[in-house]
Amino acid sequence: MRLNRVIARVLTLGLLMSLALMIAGLALSSLRGGAGIPQTTSWTFLSADLLRLDPAALMSLGILVLLLTPVLRLTALLFAYLRKGDWLFAALAGFVLAVLALSVRLGMQP
Repeated sequence: MRLNRVIARVLTLGLLMSLALMIAGLALSSLRGGAGIPQTTSWTFLSADLLRLDPAALMSLGILVLLLTPVLRLTALLFAYLRKGDWLFAALAGFVLAVLALSVRLGMQP
């Protein structure tokens, strides 16, 4: 029962952080005279754009946080299963994380 609460908190916090970042980016874009959704930013320049408070960078970070939320959930489940000694579910969670990591790696190739 406690594990379900932890997982629910991880998902809720990920969603709220993502929402806050995207709303902040949209608000900043509006304050700077931008109309609608700002231009996209490159992932390679994300940190520099965030330091400049670029609205597109804030929105991109919000999307990144939203995408990483299920990965954090799986990671939390993996460690919980390992701690409980539930090797089957730990192996399954590890397998799904490995597939996700491979998918990201293959998707980043030119």
